[in-house]
Amino acid sequence: MTKRFRVLELLVVLTAAACVPALVFAASASPGWQADWDKTVAAAKKEGKVVVLGLPGQKARQVLTEPFEKKFGIRVEYEGGFGRDMAQRVMFERRAGIYAPDLHLGGTTSIMTVFERAGVLEPLEPMFILPEVRDPQHWVFGHVWTDDSTKTVYLAALQLNASTGINTTLVKPQDLKSFTDLLDPKWKKKIAFFEPRSPGPGLATWSHLGRTLGEEYLKRLAAQEPTVFPRSREMAEAIVRGRFSIGLGVLGEDVAPFAREGLPITLLKASHMKEGTYASPGPSAVVVFKNAPNPNAAVVYLNWYLSKEGQNIFAKEIGYPHRRTDLAPVETLGREPIQPLVAKGEPLPWCNGCTMKSIEDAQKYMELARQLLK
Repeated sequence: MTKRFRVLELLVVLTAAACVPALVFAASASPGWQADWDKTVAAAKKEGKVVVLGLPGQKARQVLTEPFEKKFGIRVEYEGGFGRDMAQRVMFERRAGIYAPDLHLGGTTSIMTVFERAGVLEPLEPMFILPEVRDPQHWVFGHVWTDDSTKTVYLAALQLNASTGINTTLVKPQDLKSFTDLLDPKWKKKIAFFEPRSPGPGLATWSHLGRTLGEEYLKRLAAQEPTVFPRSREMAEAIVRGRFSIGLGVLGEDVAPFAREGLPITLLKASHMKEGTYASPGPSAVVVFKNAPNPNAAVVYLNWYLSKEGQNIFAKEIGYPHRRTDLAPVETLGREPIQPLVAKGEPLPWCNGCTMKSIEDAQKYMELARQLLK
């Protein structure tokens, strides 16, 4: 675990602004930033395009390409997909001497276990040109990296995850005050679980339960015979239909459409359970590859993505709370911003996917899930 995240877990911060000086070591923007920026943008326009690997889905493609293209007149070749699939392909291509993508936006597991370990990522801090990106005062907790020594993986967002769904006709919020309540015999075969045997929100939830309540608890929870779902959407529908009373690891975007229709499903707030929740960067991590074919366009896109404009779009349109201090906090169902927590002087919970240590811990719990859940 990095020094910064040991501090984040132990230090009680009073306000977002108050925590910045203790956690940030980056310099402020260079006085000559405008000339550097103009030169970089001009060179990027000559390159003509930037190749971005990112989140799957048409909406992600739209919001992460069209505003940038309109602003800079630089084409974005965007490919959305799952991190593990893209990582395998990129490494295969690089071994063959093919260097196609410039940047990657996504979750940290594949980025850190494949790209960072292979040494194929560039340090990002020298690429921060815009003052609103480079100045750490614009970020809650300042600049946050998965590893302070390399500074190759930047975490644009941090969020508190609420992922315990209930059928409101079968369960009342007061029925569940602690995750130990799930061990009541009345919930046997009534619990659904988003797949914890592979990376994702289900594994993050399973890992949180293991860290806070121990492996013996996970064994007892497995004895409740939860049903594992490979897709969160299907799990949410099963909860709505009353096949299951409780769903663990369910995604807010899969609950929201049903909730808007007045159907009997909701998510408990992150603070509802005694054991609380975990924090995570979601798919907000950004990296730039070594030997990027369009290096100037990569720098322009990186600065745009981390700018006030880019993070506002990412938070509002894709739904992951930003860390910027110059924007109002954004909350979506299941994803709560960290700003209110910081303002109350509470420490950041364990951050899943924020360090290699947290990823290694999750892999340990993933193996346990494979043993316990059939």
